[in-house]
Amino acid sequence: MVLWAAAAAAILAVAGRVAYRRNQGEKARLREVREWADTHGWAFTGENPRPPWQDRSPHENVTLGYLLEGRVADRDATIGSGAYVVPKTIAAGDGSKRGETATYHLTVLTVRAGDGTPDMEIQARGLGAKLMGSLAQNATDADAFDARFEVRPPEARGRLSGAGVQALLDSEVPAWSVRDGEIMAVLPGTTRAEDLDGHVAVLSRLTEIVRTPRH
Repeated sequence: MVLWAAAAAAILAVAGRVAYRRNQGEKARLREVREWADTHGWAFTGENPRPPWQDRSPHENVTLGYLLEGRVADRDATIGSGAYVVPKTIAAGDGSKRGETATYHLTVLTVRAGDGTPDMEIQARGLGAKLMGSLAQNATDADAFDARFEVRPPEARGRLSGAGVQALLDSEVPAWSVRDGEIMAVLPGTTRAEDLDGHVAVLSRLTEIVRTPRH
């Protein structure tokens, strides 16, 4: 009994140290992000901010850890870092099942589009489509793009410039969408201060390749 109690105490102590280090690491991450914002003239908001675009995120129940608001190419822009939870069912060897959850981190980038830019969305296709596209002989950039990405609505495909197609093929920008005059791109993973300059570069590139129709 004494051994079990000692083992339990040791486990709790280790868990406590891990939780403490994780908490301290998160505080350091937020402090560095805030310092980046101060240096670059962006506004920092923590404590679960709720920007207008939050319900537009492709994942339900997204909780933001922080939001940065600034300007890119003279347009309003935001960078939000957060997470969402997905329920999972785990099957045991005896046939029983139990519910668990998995937490995934993501970063949302938004920037205002040019006036009159219609709604559209570019989605990455599944792995099978990408593989078939990569194996196709004599495939053009347009063929490779259509194998890897889907444009909605389909008629918006004609609005993509050659530079826009190439930027996606070269992974300069992730798949993106436009809704209500705002460009959005979603990246997997937690954003740290050292990632922010790269995110701003992506936002700047998006303002260049997302074209407003000519009248």
